[in-house]
Amino acid sequence: MTPPGDVLVLPAREQGVEWDPPAVEHVLDYTDGYPYFIHAYGRKAWPGSDSARITLEDALDAQAVVEDWLDDNFYEARMKHLSDRERE
Repeated sequence: MTPPGDVLVLPAREQGVEWDPPAVEHVLDYTDGYPYFIHAYGRKAWPGSDSARITLEDALDAQAVVEDWLDDNFYEARMKHLSDRERE
């Protein structure tokens, strides 16, 4: 089984970008290791980095953007398919 952090680290490394271990640890803790959330976090943290290194600060700075994106694209999309009773 592939370690969850590799989902962040390996694609970035192929593009010449490195994730600092504390940043990876934060993302894995925050996402509880859920693959879709890890991917979303990586997708939003990477462009926010000003260098070829994604630091813990970059990961923390991206967190609000990740939460907004997940609200709009993960949760809201699922809520649309629920009945009124299910939403309650």
